[in-house]
Amino acid sequence: MKAVEDGNDEVKHERLRSLKYANRVVLETLRKYPIVYGTIRTCTKDYKVPGSDLVIEKGISVYIPIYSIHRDPAYYTDPEVFDPDRFHDLSVQEREVGTFIPFGEGPRFCIGSEFSILLVKLALVQILSKYSFSACSKTKVPVEFTTNSNYLSVKSGIWLKVEKLS
Repeated sequence: MKAVEDGNDEVKHERLRSLKYANRVVLETLRKYPIVYGTIRTCTKDYKVPGSDLVIEKGISVYIPIYSIHRDPAYYTDPEVFDPDRFHDLSVQEREVGTFIPFGEGPRFCIGSEFSILLVKLALVQILSKYSFSACSKTKVPVEFTTNSNYLSVKSGIWLKVEKLS
Protein backbone atom coordinates (compact mmCIF):
# COMPACT_ATOMS: atom_id res chain seq x y z
CA MET A 1 0.00 0.00 0.00
CA LYS A 2 2.89 2.34 0.70
CA ALA A 3 3.88 2.00 -2.96
CA VAL A 4 1.06 4.32 -4.03
CA GLU A 5 1.70 7.06 -1.48
CA ASP A 6 4.21 9.85 -1.88
CA GLY A 7 6.22 11.16 1.06
CA ASN A 8 3.20 13.08 2.43
CA ASP A 9 0.87 10.06 2.70
CA GLU A 10 -0.88 11.39 -0.39
CA VAL A 11 -2.03 8.83 -2.94
CA LYS A 12 -0.88 9.67 -6.44
CA HIS A 13 -3.23 9.05 -9.38
CA GLU A 14 -0.55 7.44 -11.59
CA ARG A 15 0.52 5.09 -8.83
CA LEU A 16 -3.07 4.11 -8.10
CA ARG A 17 -3.63 3.33 -11.79
CA SER A 18 -0.49 1.17 -11.77
CA LEU A 19 -1.97 -1.29 -9.24
CA LYS A 20 -2.62 -3.98 -11.85
CA TYR A 21 -3.41 -6.80 -9.42
CA ALA A 22 -5.78 -4.60 -7.38
CA ASN A 23 -7.53 -3.77 -10.64
CA ARG A 24 -7.95 -7.48 -11.40
CA VAL A 25 -9.33 -8.08 -7.88
CA VAL A 26 -11.93 -5.33 -8.35
CA LEU A 27 -12.95 -6.67 -11.77
CA GLU A 28 -13.22 -10.25 -10.50
CA THR A 29 -15.33 -9.00 -7.59
CA LEU A 30 -17.65 -7.27 -10.08
CA ARG A 31 -17.83 -10.47 -12.13
CA LYS A 32 -18.66 -12.69 -9.20
CA TYR A 33 -20.81 -10.16 -7.33
CA PRO A 34 -22.34 -7.68 -9.80
CA ILE A 35 -24.44 -4.90 -8.29
CA VAL A 36 -27.59 -6.16 -10.03
CA TYR A 37 -28.78 -9.60 -11.11
CA GLY A 38 -29.68 -8.26 -14.54
CA THR A 39 -30.95 -5.39 -16.60
CA ILE A 40 -33.71 -4.80 -19.15
CA ARG A 41 -33.21 -3.35 -22.61
CA THR A 42 -35.81 -2.58 -25.27
CA CYS A 43 -35.13 -3.76 -28.81
CA THR A 44 -34.87 -0.68 -31.07
CA LYS A 45 -35.25 -2.57 -34.36
CA ASP A 46 -36.17 -6.09 -35.45
CA TYR A 47 -33.24 -8.42 -34.76
CA LYS A 48 -32.78 -11.93 -36.15
CA VAL A 49 -30.80 -14.10 -33.75
CA PRO A 50 -27.87 -15.56 -35.73
CA GLY A 51 -28.13 -19.30 -36.40
CA SER A 52 -31.85 -19.47 -35.66
CA ASP A 53 -35.26 -18.47 -36.99
CA LEU A 54 -35.94 -16.34 -33.90
CA VAL A 55 -36.67 -12.67 -34.50
CA ILE A 56 -36.84 -10.24 -31.59
CA GLU A 57 -39.24 -7.56 -32.72
CA LYS A 58 -38.76 -3.84 -32.23
CA GLY A 59 -40.25 -2.70 -28.91
CA ILE A 60 -39.80 -6.04 -27.12
CA SER A 61 -38.13 -5.83 -23.71
CA VAL A 62 -35.22 -8.23 -23.22
CA TYR A 63 -33.86 -9.21 -19.80
CA ILE A 64 -30.06 -9.55 -19.70
CA PRO A 65 -29.10 -11.86 -16.80
CA ILE A 66 -25.76 -10.33 -15.75
CA TYR A 67 -25.34 -12.58 -12.70
CA SER A 68 -25.94 -15.73 -14.75
CA ILE A 69 -23.71 -14.67 -17.64
CA HIS A 70 -20.87 -13.91 -15.21
CA ARG A 71 -21.18 -17.41 -13.74
CA ASP A 72 -21.62 -19.33 -16.97
CA PRO A 73 -18.94 -22.05 -17.37
CA ALA A 74 -19.14 -21.53 -21.15
CA TYR A 75 -17.45 -18.15 -20.57
CA TYR A 76 -15.53 -18.63 -17.31
CA THR A 77 -13.61 -21.72 -16.23
CA ASP A 78 -14.57 -22.61 -12.65
CA PRO A 79 -16.95 -19.62 -12.42
CA GLU A 80 -17.57 -20.09 -8.67
CA VAL A 81 -13.84 -19.71 -7.91
CA PHE A 82 -12.58 -16.19 -7.15
CA ASP A 83 -9.67 -15.81 -9.59
CA PRO A 84 -8.41 -12.27 -10.29
CA ASP A 85 -6.05 -13.62 -12.96
CA ARG A 86 -9.08 -14.02 -15.22
CA PHE A 87 -8.56 -10.32 -15.83
CA HIS A 88 -4.92 -10.50 -16.87
CA ASP A 89 -4.51 -8.42 -20.03
CA LEU A 90 -4.29 -11.43 -22.38
CA SER A 91 -7.36 -13.10 -20.84
CA VAL A 92 -9.38 -9.91 -21.27
CA GLN A 93 -8.46 -9.67 -24.97
CA GLU A 94 -9.64 -13.25 -25.54
CA ARG A 95 -12.98 -12.82 -23.73
CA GLU A 96 -16.12 -12.94 -25.82
CA VAL A 97 -17.89 -9.57 -26.11
CA GLY A 98 -20.89 -9.28 -23.79
CA THR A 99 -19.70 -11.79 -21.20
CA PHE A 100 -18.43 -9.25 -18.65
CA ILE A 101 -21.05 -6.54 -18.22
CA PRO A 102 -21.13 -5.06 -14.70
CA PHE A 103 -21.17 -1.61 -16.31
CA GLY A 104 -23.32 -2.54 -19.29
CA GLU A 105 -22.20 -2.87 -22.89
CA GLY A 106 -22.37 -0.91 -26.13
CA PRO A 107 -23.92 2.58 -26.36
CA ARG A 108 -25.28 2.37 -22.80
CA PHE A 109 -21.92 1.47 -21.27
CA CYS A 110 -21.37 3.38 -18.02
CA ILE A 111 -19.10 6.35 -18.66
CA GLY A 112 -18.06 6.35 -15.00
CA SER A 113 -16.71 2.78 -14.96
CA GLU A 114 -13.00 3.66 -14.90
CA PHE A 115 -13.55 6.38 -12.31
CA SER A 116 -15.52 4.03 -10.05
CA ILE A 117 -12.80 1.35 -10.26
CA LEU A 118 -10.20 3.99 -9.40
CA LEU A 119 -12.29 5.08 -6.38
CA VAL A 120 -12.63 1.49 -5.16
CA LYS A 121 -8.84 1.03 -5.41
CA LEU A 122 -8.33 4.30 -3.52
CA ALA A 123 -10.69 3.15 -0.78
CA LEU A 124 -8.91 -0.21 -0.58
CA VAL A 125 -5.52 1.49 -0.25
CA GLN A 126 -6.77 3.88 2.42
CA ILE A 127 -8.59 1.21 4.46
CA LEU A 128 -6.26 -1.79 4.08
CA SER A 129 -3.20 0.29 4.96
CA LYS A 130 -4.74 1.00 8.38
CA TYR A 131 -6.93 -2.01 9.24
CA SER A 132 -7.15 -5.78 8.88
CA PHE A 133 -10.44 -7.59 8.35
CA SER A 134 -11.60 -11.11 9.08
CA ALA A 135 -15.02 -12.74 8.96
CA CYS A 136 -16.74 -13.34 12.30
CA SER A 137 -18.38 -16.66 13.14
CA LYS A 138 -21.77 -14.92 12.65
CA THR A 139 -21.04 -14.61 8.92
CA LYS A 140 -22.48 -17.49 6.91
CA VAL A 141 -19.98 -18.99 4.46
CA PRO A 142 -20.74 -19.31 1.65
CA VAL A 143 -22.89 -16.22 1.73
CA GLU A 144 -26.51 -16.48 0.61
CA PHE A 145 -28.07 -13.74 -1.48
CA THR A 146 -31.60 -12.38 -1.39
CA THR A 147 -33.79 -13.15 -4.37
CA ASN A 148 -36.58 -10.64 -3.76
CA SER A 149 -34.74 -7.72 -5.34
CA ASN A 150 -32.82 -7.00 -8.54
CA TYR A 151 -29.91 -5.83 -6.37
CA LEU A 152 -27.41 -8.36 -5.11
CA SER A 153 -27.41 -8.29 -1.31
CA VAL A 154 -26.47 -10.78 1.38
CA LYS A 155 -29.41 -12.31 3.28
CA SER A 156 -27.93 -12.30 6.77
CA GLY A 157 -25.28 -9.63 6.35
CA ILE A 158 -21.52 -9.92 6.52
CA TRP A 159 -20.08 -9.64 10.00
CA LEU A 160 -16.45 -8.56 10.20
CA LYS A 161 -13.82 -8.21 12.87
CA VAL A 162 -11.83 -5.04 12.19
CA GLU A 163 -8.43 -4.51 13.80
CA LYS A 164 -6.25 -1.42 13.59
CA LEU A 165 -2.81 -2.16 12.19
CA SER A 166 0.15 -1.05 14.27
